[in-house]
Amino acid sequence: RPRPRPRPRPRPRPRPRPGQVRYFVQSLASLPQQLGLPTRLSQVGVTAADLQLLTEEAMQQTRLLPNNPREVLLDDARQLYEAAL
Repeated sequence: RPRPRPRPRPRPRPRPRPGQVRYFVQSLASLPQQLGLPTRLSQVGVTAADLQLLTEEAMQQTRLLPNNPREVLLDDARQLYEAAL
C-alpha cells in the first residue's frame, strides 16, 4: 500500500513594515467615508434619548461580553455610545 505524501510546510509570510500597517489601518478607517456610509449613530437616527435603552440592551448581550478581555460595565458601554453619537 502506498505511503501518504507528507504535507508541504506553509511558507512563512513576510512581516509587514510599519508603514504598510499604518497605510492599511488608515485605508480601512477611511473606507466608510469613501463609500458615503454613516460613521456616527446620529447619522442613522439615534438620539441621546435612545442611549439608555441601547446601553441596557447591550449589557444583556451574552455572546461577546463574557469573552471580552476587560470587564465592560454599564457606564463603560454608555460612554462608548456617547462617543459614537
